[in-house]
Amino acid sequence: MPDVRIRRAAAADLPALTRLWQTAFGDPSELIGAFYDRFPPETSTWVVEADGNVATAAHLLDGRLHTADGAIRPCAYVYAVSTDPAQQGHGYASALMQRFAANADASGCLLYTLPAEASLYAWYRSVMGTTQTARGERLHITREPDMQRLPDVQRVSAQEYAALREQALQGSTHVELSAALLAFQADLCDMCGGALVRIAGGCAAVERDGDLLLVKELLGADTLPAVQALLTAFGVQDAQLCIQRTGGAQALAAYRPFSCADPDVLWGLYLD
Repeated sequence: MPDVRIRRAAAADLPALTRLWQTAFGDPSELIGAFYDRFPPETSTWVVEADGNVATAAHLLDGRLHTADGAIRPCAYVYAVSTDPAQQGHGYASALMQRFAANADASGCLLYTLPAEASLYAWYRSVMGTTQTARGERLHITREPDMQRLPDVQRVSAQEYAALREQALQGSTHVELSAALLAFQADLCDMCGGALVRIAGGCAAVERDGDLLLVKELLGADTLPAVQALLTAFGVQDAQLCIQRTGGAQALAAYRPFSCADPDVLWGLYLD
């Protein structure tokens, strides 16, 4: 049997983590670099080391869960779980998720994640006791050039976006994202020709995917005029809008443990 241990990552693991991320997800080096600039390995990353090599990695991105009754509790987004293809089948990722669950139970932290595909909900449930929640939809909206009196769109910093987001979500059950995660989202928007913006007293996070505008979050503004204003501001004809809706067809989050009776939690999982 190989010599296996679970440990917090160190700065010296960055080259191995970068290679693993590229192999698992195929993301460009500038995106991976932006992530680790915001979340250095020693602050957010856990690894499974087998025979002295990083075989599996996952990240815990801290946040705070606000409930409708005003309570606040710590939470963490389980992000970018990956295993070296040559090391798959040994249960390393399962062991790491079980460690996360045990640590969360001991500390009172809520864990949540966005599985990359629907089949992974069952895996998270089996290794972490995870329950599926937060359903929604992705809507396709086409630009209507004749609409009048569209709201203004103004680019804002990550710090300004955080304030607008909390204002829009006040009194609802939601995750307050960390400054580092919002800064990383701003990096992604810049890379993809989008931005974090203020719109009609609310806010939106948008990216471009070729000729499609991805509206990853839209809060505190009427949907139709806001999306039309975004299409006009970014010079795009079509948009995809991610929304949470209790009766939606798509599962948008997995979590453990959670005792709040409110099933409609705004997780902010589009912002990754």
